[in-house]
Amino acid sequence: MNNQKKHIILFLICSSVVTIILVGFLIFKTTKNEVRKSDNKINRTKFTPPQLKGTDRIPKTAFWIKNNGNGNWFNIDWIHDHRNNAIISIYDKSGQLLVKSKFMKICPADELKLIEDLEKEIDFYDGKDIQLKDNCYLLKNCVQQNL
Repeated sequence: MNNQKKHIILFLICSSVVTIILVGFLIFKTTKNEVRKSDNKINRTKFTPPQLKGTDRIPKTAFWIKNNGNGNWFNIDWIHDHRNNAIISIYDKSGQLLVKSKFMKICPADELKLIEDLEKEIDFYDGKDIQLKDNCYLLKNCVQQNL
């Protein structure tokens, strides 16, 4: 298969996923007024993150998620009104920005779920996507934009 066909197939897959999610979320129409205050309140007493040089580069709104001895700082920069995608910055334990991108919540078709409280939902960052504790994950945007 040549590259042009591969690109067309990738575009069709991404478009289909976005269409399915948008149709599902139109049913659950939400407004900006429904953004819960808990998205903006961070409780750092749950786990004491590493205190290393350079962590002053991590936003005060970021939260630490530890998994299997490793961990990352996550900062929710923006959540879409429909609560199906967000711009998230991910830092390593030393404060180095690993990625800042738009992530879309992907769930099985019979288990559509909205983004609710990412601090409680995130399990770990696998270097590509953000794995969630339920049957969903946050897919890194197919087309990288300047954020």
